[in-house]
Amino acid sequence: MKEWNPIHVGDREFDDIFIMLATMDKNHDFVLRAKSIRNVQTPNFDALPESALVKKQGGHPMKDGYVCTKISELIKYIPLSPYKELPLDGRGRVTEQINAKRNAQLHIGSVPISLYRQAKRNHKYIKTPQAVDVNLVVIKELNPPEGEEPLLWILFTNRDVDTLEKMTYIGKIYELRWKIEEFFRLLKTTYKLEQARYNSASKVARYLVLITIAAQMTMKLRSLAGISQSASLDDEEYHKVKEAMKHPNDDKIDINLRLFALIARRGGWLGRRRDPIGSTILSRGMMDVLTVLQFQQEHKDLLNELQNNPQNIF
Repeated sequence: MKEWNPIHVGDREFDDIFIMLATMDKNHDFVLRAKSIRNVQTPNFDALPESALVKKQGGHPMKDGYVCTKISELIKYIPLSPYKELPLDGRGRVTEQINAKRNAQLHIGSVPISLYRQAKRNHKYIKTPQAVDVNLVVIKELNPPEGEEPLLWILFTNRDVDTLEKMTYIGKIYELRWKIEEFFRLLKTTYKLEQARYNSASKVARYLVLITIAAQMTMKLRSLAGISQSASLDDEEYHKVKEAMKHPNDDKIDINLRLFALIARRGGWLGRRRDPIGSTILSRGMMDVLTVLQFQQEHKDLLNELQNNPQNIF
C-alpha cells in the first residue's frame, strides 16, 4: 500500500483509541463513527458556554488552551453549515430516493478534540499510551418531522477539516460505508449466502469469492450507469434505461447506460414500467453478454471471413 493513502472507514465498533493509534502509526487516515458519548478536551471557543464544561477526570493531562466537556454538550454548540438533503427509510437509515419515507435536511460542522480517557477492555480501564488528537465532525438534522428521531452522525477523523469542502468530504466518505450494507444485502437476499449448506470452510470461502465478484459487478454496473442500487426504478431512471434499450447504438447516449440496458434486456427485463431490474437479471444478462464476447474473441478470424463472404452461411 506504499503508493496509496488508505482511508479506513468504520462504524461504532471501530471507535477505539488503539485502532486510531495503529492507523496513524502507518500514516493512514480514518473516518470512524463515535461509539459513546464521553468527555473530551477541546479548544475553548466563544460559543461554548461555561455550563457545558465538566471537571477533568482520569486520563492524560489537560492540554494548554483546552477545556473538558461532554460530546453530547459539545455538539450542541459547534457552528454548523448547510450540508445536503439525504433520503431516509422508515427506520432513519440512508436509502435510495425511491424507497425514502422522508428527506433529512442535514447540517455539518467540526471542532478539534483530544481523546484522553482510558480505554475500556473487558470491563476494565486501560490507560492509553498517549492522548489522541482528532477532528470531530458532526452531521445532524436540525428540524426533523414531529415524532421522528433526528439523524445524527458523530465522526472522528485525523484528516484536515479546516474548510467546508473538507468537512463535506468526510461526510461523503462515511456515506460510502452504506455501500457495505447494500453489498451484504445482495449476498443474503439475492445470492442466498445464509442458506448455503456447505460442509467445510474452504467451500464456503470459494462460494463467497464467487458471489462477492457477482455482487460487486452488479453494483458497479448500476453505479457507472447512474442507476440507484435499488432494483425498482424511479420514473427518470426508467425512461433513461428504456431509451437506451431502444437505441443501443446511439453514441449520444452514455455507453455505460447502453451497456446496462443491454445486459438488463439479455437478462430478461421486458421494459415494463413496474418491472424491477434486480441482481438476478443483471447476473444472467452479464453471463449472456460475456458468452457472446468470448465467442467473438475465440472465433474472430472465422467471423471476419464470414462477414466478408456472407454467401457461405446465408
